[in-house]
Amino acid sequence: TPTTETPYTSADSPTPANTRITGNSCVVAGNINKEHTTEDRHCLHEAANTDKRKGILRELLRCGVSGSTASQILDKYPIERVSGQLEMLPFRNAKEPAGMLIKAIRDDWAAPAAYVSRQRKETESKTKAERESTEAEGRRRWQKRMEAAKSKLSHEELQRITRIAREKMQRQLGGAFHGDIPERLVNIEINRIIAKKHLNT
Repeated sequence: TPTTETPYTSADSPTPANTRITGNSCVVAGNINKEHTTEDRHCLHEAANTDKRKGILRELLRCGVSGSTASQILDKYPIERVSGQLEMLPFRNAKEPAGMLIKAIRDDWAAPAAYVSRQRKETESKTKAERESTEAEGRRRWQKRMEAAKSKLSHEELQRITRIAREKMQRQLGGAFHGDIPERLVNIEINRIIAKKHLNT
């Protein structure tokens, strides 16, 4: 069933009565040389949203919403609500996208389960990526501190620590390897000894 488009009036528009728009900027009568008032801030916000509004208007038209209705919707409802419902529309399996989209915006429909699930996965993925990035940065900083500590050691002291680390690994892991202990494990123990003595970790 086609959705009836309800006409909107100028009373639905949040633009102040004493505001005029010139090109892409707003001017509030009587406040040009004064500190920003509520009307001024509204104008600045409107100017900043101009490009976003145009983009959303194009998306509404692509979904089959008529030009007049799309403009009326953008005048009456918060731009975040409109853009949010546009983003959620593909998850609603709409047979009549335009009609469903208009109703979803007007009634402020809740997000569908499929959309919520995707958002949760994206959030988890972003959180994991941020955690891994933080951990990687921590390792880089630790490595720089370790290199700085090693550079301050004398050759004899570094040799002594290396001998102690190799002997300890041989005692603990000698039976698990045929021949010498892998250098990787020896280096781990060397770093542990230096960190404990010189980095207080």
